[in-house]
Amino acid sequence: MTTHAIRCWLLSALLASLPNMGGCYFYGETDGSLGPDNAPPPAGPNVLDTTSGGFHTCALLNDGTVRCWGGNFSGELGVAPSEDRAGAEDVPNLAQVVSLSSDSSHTCGLGSDHTVRCWGGNTMGQLGLPDTDAHVGPVTVAGLTDVVQLDVGYGWSCAVRDDGTVWCWGGTGVLSGIGLGIEQVADATDMVQVSVGQQHACTVHQSGSVWCWLETNDPPRMATEVSGLGDVLSIKVARYHYCVVFHDRTMRCYSMGHLSLSVDTPDAVVDVCGGEGHTCVAREDGSVYCWGDNEYGQLGDTTWSDRADPVRAVGIIDAVGVSCGPYQTCATHQSGAVSCWGWNTSGQVGDGTLKHRNRPVWVTQW
Repeated sequence: MTTHAIRCWLLSALLASLPNMGGCYFYGETDGSLGPDNAPPPAGPNVLDTTSGGFHTCALLNDGTVRCWGGNFSGELGVAPSEDRAGAEDVPNLAQVVSLSSDSSHTCGLGSDHTVRCWGGNTMGQLGLPDTDAHVGPVTVAGLTDVVQLDVGYGWSCAVRDDGTVWCWGGTGVLSGIGLGIEQVADATDMVQVSVGQQHACTVHQSGSVWCWLETNDPPRMATEVSGLGDVLSIKVARYHYCVVFHDRTMRCYSMGHLSLSVDTPDAVVDVCGGEGHTCVAREDGSVYCWGDNEYGQLGDTTWSDRADPVRAVGIIDAVGVSCGPYQTCATHQSGAVSCWGWNTSGQVGDGTLKHRNRPVWVTQW
């Protein structure tokens, strides 16, 4: 226990003996971690959502702008590739963004005008342009309009348009000379949400059914209904598994072979994310639970031990959303603050260090 924590404990004991007095609100460990009482975050912008890539993290601010930090090998921070950035960088020429999604080397944002702009790596055509050159600043995906939702995976991206059709671009097919640009997914109509992993993508039909397809399908990619799934509200596809949230806010996770995984998943789920081998959820009570691989502390339970069943990320009581990179996790808080934990080789946790974190720490480098 830190000196600050000891002082706080003693003060709490004293206050508890007095009428109408509350406990002590302490700042946790001296390394910036949240502590068991979810202490107030440092000053920073009002963040609506985050997205976690391989080595970088981006935040959507309440004014519709975007800031990114961490690794910048391909321009995924929206600024010229250079050394990693410990502090958040404003993505230039980008405004009125309503949602974000990232993978290992690129990020895309959906604008209020229902167009999509992407930046970063482009070796597989994941920026939606007629070339495979990396682009530092945001570029508009050619020919794509009326978009209502988007998601990106490893080297490819997909979007749902307001007519319920699904369109994708990029992927390993580009490396095989199949072609560049957007392509409609066959048999994917009347869809409301899409989620993209490394080799698979799945979409939710307005009826609550789920349809999936392979990234490696030769054009046209063709969606196939997953039997036995219904009443689905949303889906999240990770590398080796996917999880669905039902309308009653319960959830189940499945292998890519559509076999149910034996995980006692939390209920009252408001958001879910998946990494290389871990999954996290934000619940209605503001808590965050994670399970799976924990080599870099990405579960946030103060250990480095893998967990077969969900464990609570310590100190978080007001989460409204979660995002997962391959080995790291971030939570958006009701206050507009952001906490992250796990893999931190390029500063993607945002606490100004390169130290892996096995418990949530506040993002401080604004």
